[in-house]
Amino acid sequence: MKIGNIVLKNGLVLAPMAGVTDSTFRKICKSFGAEYMVSEMISAKAIVYRDRKTPELARMSDGERPMALQIFGSDSAVMAEAASWLYNNFHPDVIDINMGCPVRKIVGNGDGSALMSEPEKAEKIVSSVVGAVGSEIPVTVKIRTGFDGSAINAVPFAAMLEQAGASAICIHGRTREQMYAPPIDLNTIAEVKKAVSVPVIGNGGIYSSFDARRMFEYTGCDAVMIGQGACGNPWIFEEITSYIEGRSYIAPKIHDRIELAKKHTEMLIADKGLHIGICESRKHISWYIKGIPGSAKIRDLINHAESTENVFSLLDELETGAELRKEFFWAE
Repeated sequence: MKIGNIVLKNGLVLAPMAGVTDSTFRKICKSFGAEYMVSEMISAKAIVYRDRKTPELARMSDGERPMALQIFGSDSAVMAEAASWLYNNFHPDVIDINMGCPVRKIVGNGDGSALMSEPEKAEKIVSSVVGAVGSEIPVTVKIRTGFDGSAINAVPFAAMLEQAGASAICIHGRTREQMYAPPIDLNTIAEVKKAVSVPVIGNGGIYSSFDARRMFEYTGCDAVMIGQGACGNPWIFEEITSYIEGRSYIAPKIHDRIELAKKHTEMLIADKGLHIGICESRKHISWYIKGIPGSAKIRDLINHAESTENVFSLLDELETGAELRKEFFWAE
């Protein structure tokens, strides 16, 4: 798959997730086979108004590339100005436009998936952003199947986006009304793929190589975007890569999950400082240890821990307890 000059061998993309896909998480997923990253969504209005904290979301390292910076908003002039500013200051490989976020606060402002109900405005946004940066880097768009079940319009919407200058389209196989509830509408993703000539990235419900295989084979999409399936399981990229390349895959053991939880915490602390790093590590640790016997109790204790030593001691305790339970089970 190609987006501009970017070549993705296996078509494995890490989804943008607010509060999750920061630089640390992107680096970890990259180490397991994610080939392309999209930043947490960035408010175009906040960029134009020079909010001090917002540019932090655009920070990236060479080790995370190729990478897109994703912007959201509904004013075409503001979106174009923000895209230009981000390109000139952070030099992303792609500018991605969010037209899929279902969160009430975003939709209520006319942004995100609200734009799927306003195709003329959406078209103007894309053409304006392409006009601002399109000669330098590709502009892509993320959409949903429609706003609700009575308005499944992704096919004509995607065709319009292509005509407006989009270099690739990512489609999440749910409506805005569904939020993140099943099922995934593979039929509409397949129809979008047939309707456009630019690359199509399929998104939604990918938690294993089986899910990725189904998305690829059923829809004919060029790449798959993985979001929640990578939370606590960045090995999913390795699993899918092994499937694509015909290699065997060995799932991570408890020890592997504990060790990566520790590494993730250390990386967050190095990047953001002790207090923020510890606080932000808690959700990631809860994902890494989910399903391990005794994890509920340990998770609660970790949520109140304030030092690296305390967190790591609790993780070691969880691993030891799980191993003892295993030995007792087999002895029985």
